[in-house]
Amino acid sequence: MQRDSQAWAPDVPREWNDHYCKMTRTELIIQLLKVAIGLAFGAYFVWWSLQVLDRLTPEYDARTAVVARAS
Repeated sequence: MQRDSQAWAPDVPREWNDHYCKMTRTELIIQLLKVAIGLAFGAYFVWWSLQVLDRLTPEYDARTAVVARAS
């Protein structure tokens, strides 16, 4: 039994049913910009999280002060 590619989506243009779709140069640039912006936001969030954790951690607690003096 042969399956027709148009059977499941008759209202969709034929070129949309292909598994491989070429991207224009502009679309590629837009996608790369989205990835770059996402990576920048992610890196900033990691940096911000580390800054918050650094502020929340006490600078000198008893154990590290004893270890620091012993060396």
